Amino acid sequence: ISSLSETALAGLSVLLPDSVIQQALHIVDSKGISRTTCTEGSWTRSIYEVKGQKCSHLVLANGLYCSCPYFARRVLEAGELCCKHCLAVQIARQCGMGIATTTLMQADEFVEWSQKRLVGTESTEDGG
Repeated sequence: ISSLSETALAGLSVLLPDSVIQQALHIVDSKGISRTTCTEGSWTRSIYEVKGQKCSHLVLANGLYCSCPYFARRVLEAGELCCKHCLAVQIARQCGMGIATTTLMQADEFVEWSQKRLVGTESTEDGG
């Protein structure tokens, strides 16, 4: 990703395992991210779906949450900074690339959609 500076990549390599960085960059390069957004008045909410190896994972970028098993095991329990899906979303947002589709919804539709997705999410183990 040409818009990421060497300094930014060097900084990430201090904070995260190289495998997480490389896999996140691959997700962005392959445009493996979809965004669902709702804008109501002065606020905007977005949920990102990131393609995993076996299924898609939901990412709340502002809340630092991912539905993948790696996030639960390594981020929440072991204290790592983030998983490859969260990092891919942050890189895509900062670089303005990697997001394949954006779906806009009305507030009530977005709430119903997000509740179904977040409550009903059961990811399969895929290494994060």
